[in-house]
Amino acid sequence: MLKLLLGPVVAGLLALILYLPWYIPGEIMTRSDNFWYVPTAMSLLEEGNIELSEFGPDLEALYPENPFLQEYLDPEGDYRIYQLASGGLVNHYTIGNAVAAIPLLPILNWSYRHVSNRIWRAMLITPLLAKIYAAASVALFFLVASQLARKTWQVVVLTVLFALVTPHVSSHVGGYWSHNPGAFFLLAGLALLLVEKGRWAWIAAFPLAFSTVLRPDMIVAAVAFTFYLYLHHRKQFIPFVLSGGAIAALYVAHCLMTYGTLVQPYQGPVDEIARSFSAVLMGLAGLVASPNRGLLVFTPVFIFSLLACVMIWRGKRSRLMLRYLSIIVLVHLAFNALWPVWWAGWSYGPRLFAGIAPVWALLLLPVLEDGKRPVLLGLACAALFSAFVQFRGLSSREVHDWNRTPTSVNEDPSRLWDWSDMQMFRGLF
Repeated sequence: MLKLLLGPVVAGLLALILYLPWYIPGEIMTRSDNFWYVPTAMSLLEEGNIELSEFGPDLEALYPENPFLQEYLDPEGDYRIYQLASGGLVNHYTIGNAVAAIPLLPILNWSYRHVSNRIWRAMLITPLLAKIYAAASVALFFLVASQLARKTWQVVVLTVLFALVTPHVSSHVGGYWSHNPGAFFLLAGLALLLVEKGRWAWIAAFPLAFSTVLRPDMIVAAVAFTFYLYLHHRKQFIPFVLSGGAIAALYVAHCLMTYGTLVQPYQGPVDEIARSFSAVLMGLAGLVASPNRGLLVFTPVFIFSLLACVMIWRGKRSRLMLRYLSIIVLVHLAFNALWPVWWAGWSYGPRLFAGIAPVWALLLLPVLEDGKRPVLLGLACAALFSAFVQFRGLSSREVHDWNRTPTSVNEDPSRLWDWSDMQMFRGLF
């Protein structure tokens, strides 16, 4: 077991060392949808609830020098805040991120104990928390890759690609979004399905179910892995379902007691899913090839993941789990195309794919195994460009300002197709 964990631990530590210098640039993404995750975790630890009114004085103390904070704790003006029937104020976004922060929060709180204002402390903790989870995902990725690849060099190359050239960099190293720990728990579930030939596969239900609490689109992977367990680990299927059901029951119970609904009120525009077929096709095209959101534009290395999907189903370099992973990425793509705001609002590139970026990266394995020099050369060139694009998203404020200038991308979605004003190049020319 120690030998099995040595590689992942080293990979995770190296990733953390690499990610930490990007601490300050990461603050670009601490003032958006993820603003209230850490304060909610603080409230859970200190008061045993998710109500946020106690942070009012901390906000007011920061107003003079930080006018952007004036919109917070105002249910009329802050879209991040949800007002309960009782009058209490809670985070509009998933409780999952707050729960995921709790194991690390005591030591991070202690590290910033000299910062008396809890809101400011939370804003300092959030980017560090993001980097810790991002590095931990790299460690788990190494573990999963070692169960799928036959050679150590393939494991190392896959891990480097995941850690440096995928949306994991621009989204997870820079911000504590719901798909950041979502990717971690997805990988934790996948590792449990694979390690020791699936001996502990039923336990995978816990992280997989929790990943769906963090991100509803993770249901695609959870369902696929449920079928995998039913077909290939039948004896563990009932414990798996009961374990996942326990997480679901806890989540539903929380929502009923807090909101009076089966799920948290904000879980995406569920009531807007039914759209025209042409609109769905537009969503698909945008998610794949939009110059300002397209997955293959911002991460061309994943072109080779699609090539690998063909190789897998033709039986060449086939691996059972790889077939399930190929299904996941394709169904996940279709799932997100149903969302009217497929570009994910104000974000950088294909943020909706960040949570399953490890799945796309794992699908590169058959290409590495095939070993054809022209293909590997193309992969290397695509990886270099992808790394450039991802680190721009991590370090440049201009690429994030693209969302609001010259007009808001939400108000003028035609900008998503403007090849003359590409987000990745904003500020360079």
